[in-house]
Amino acid sequence: MAHLLQSDILLLFLLLSLHVIIIAQENESNIIRPPSSLYAGKHPSSWPSSSGYFRFGFYPQGNEYAVGIWLVGRSENTTVWTANRDDPPVSSNATLEFTTQGILHLRTEDGMEKIIANLARSVSVDSASMLDTGNFVLYSHQLESNTNSHKWQILNDVCDAKGQCGLNSYCSSRGKDAECYCYPGFTFIDENSKSLGCSQNFTIDGCVARKDLVIHYNITTLDNMYWAGDPYSAKPNLEKEDCMKACQEDCSCGGVLYSDRKSCRMYRLPLKYGKRHGNITTTAFIKCILGSTISPPPETSQILISEGNQSLILTMGLSLGSVTSLCFVIAICSFLLYRHRLQNYKKLLENKSSVLTEQFTLRSFTFDELDEATHGFQDELGKGSFGTVYKGILPGDGKSKTIAVKRLEKVNEGETDQIRTEMTVIGRTNHRNLVRLLGFCVEGSRKLLVYEYLGNGSLANFLFNMNKRSVWKERARIALDVAKGILYLHEECEGCIIHCNLKPHNILLDDSLTAKISDFGLAKLLRPNQTCSTPRTKGTAWYSAPEWQSSGLVSVKVDVYSFGVILLEIICCRSNIEVQVSSADEILLSTWVYSCFIGGELNKLVVGEEEVDMKMVERFVKVGLWCIQDDPNLRPPMKNVILMLEGTMTIPVPPSPSLLL
Repeated sequence: MAHLLQSDILLLFLLLSLHVIIIAQENESNIIRPPSSLYAGKHPSSWPSSSGYFRFGFYPQGNEYAVGIWLVGRSENTTVWTANRDDPPVSSNATLEFTTQGILHLRTEDGMEKIIANLARSVSVDSASMLDTGNFVLYSHQLESNTNSHKWQILNDVCDAKGQCGLNSYCSSRGKDAECYCYPGFTFIDENSKSLGCSQNFTIDGCVARKDLVIHYNITTLDNMYWAGDPYSAKPNLEKEDCMKACQEDCSCGGVLYSDRKSCRMYRLPLKYGKRHGNITTTAFIKCILGSTISPPPETSQILISEGNQSLILTMGLSLGSVTSLCFVIAICSFLLYRHRLQNYKKLLENKSSVLTEQFTLRSFTFDELDEATHGFQDELGKGSFGTVYKGILPGDGKSKTIAVKRLEKVNEGETDQIRTEMTVIGRTNHRNLVRLLGFCVEGSRKLLVYEYLGNGSLANFLFNMNKRSVWKERARIALDVAKGILYLHEECEGCIIHCNLKPHNILLDDSLTAKISDFGLAKLLRPNQTCSTPRTKGTAWYSAPEWQSSGLVSVKVDVYSFGVILLEIICCRSNIEVQVSSADEILLSTWVYSCFIGGELNKLVVGEEEVDMKMVERFVKVGLWCIQDDPNLRPPMKNVILMLEGTMTIPVPPSPSLLL
């Protein structure tokens, strides 16, 4: 009997020891030890998190690569963070190295090194890891406590990692920890796996827009909220109560983001990548049916996302050695069994998302349809670098739609598949400050794009061809609109889109004078001798960065330069070069603006205007002068441009610009 008892104890001890080894190996497999390297054009190109949901390393941008973190999707990936986002992508020969000194740096094909993480020499770094929180961290091992402590991490806020919480839920951080919550009127798809997101706990029979819907819906307010995506409707200058009512009366409205500037932005469901944090100034209005269950977020609950807990789990796993660990073994086995179910839920959720995505695909038109819509391409709206634009009327179910049809004239022949691919990428861009692409036509040599029609014409007409000078507040708002559109193209859409041809002529205004950028993404479709390596017209050259004109170098800073020129034109309501001026000093706008800035005579730039905020004028002038610096490294990224224009970032005194014409 005693012998059997000893055998049982020995067997149990062996099982526990085996479990400890397995746990250690699983954790060790996700630990990156220096020296380690990743390669842009071959395996290994990335380091995965333990679940495989997140990866850190090289991801493709066209035919080149960028370094970042992304959420792995079934059909496409979602970028969480990009290193050196202002720099151009690198070639397939680039490497990412994690050295024995604890330095993480990118080595390009030409031998240049770009530091991503470099701690002080006094700080020792022993390992790195891509966590399931979407964060990449560097560790230092503490011998005294046998634990790993964080020494550096990419994301300071865990909730900055997109995909932590599923559709119709939001992430709320508490230091290094964070948790997912459902919006009011929604419940978790699975309480034990909150990252799967939430579903409505009520149903809606049909969707009919009528005012009596107000009595059927309740609006719940959540302060300090934000979620990703662009609204299907944006209503300016609305009081809170009016904004809530507008959402109640609109059956398509699932939620609203309301700002202190009385901007009411309405969104359809599902809401994705929600985040709640004290430094977020927008307020969310969530619509749910009266009588549905609404449970406020609990004060305390189980932490779903915790970076600190991962080190604790590792320590506990390695220190198991007693009989009490049997409970932990059972829990791990249960988790492995449940993980299979989790994958099924994830596939179900992704299938649901793919159905939603299909609703927003571009329409493919026939040439005959567009020929009929434009009455044989008779009503010409304008002509640009890419082709001629015509006005058309598209018939619909009881209501026709005015469209703008661009007939491309300099597109590569025989690359229909590439054109369709590029059009799909452009079509997936969705921002209030971009002209919306509705569809396209590719039939042999005939290639056309169909855009939404904007009745107020171009920014060039608004600034230069009006008998009456426009109001300063309107121009300031337009400048911010343009900046936000460029930021979206550079950092927030699928892949970085460099416009290469920004000028007032391809910035259009809608009925409420909201600025919308057009012609973005078309540079890839031009013939080899018409790429964005050289300016195409003299008019374009006025807005072209020096490095573009002299050596054909293209980066996001090319667009920053163009925006700087446009910003100065918006301030002064005149073009960059004018001959009919009172003195020779005023011919070149940038020279005149800088002279007025240094001489403290900015009032000359807005002479004759009423209700002008001169502090704002000075702020805008300084930003414009920084944007048109010869050295691309001196030009600020668009994110900083917006912060400086809004007055939330200090602007140093800019040096004198030196323009090449």
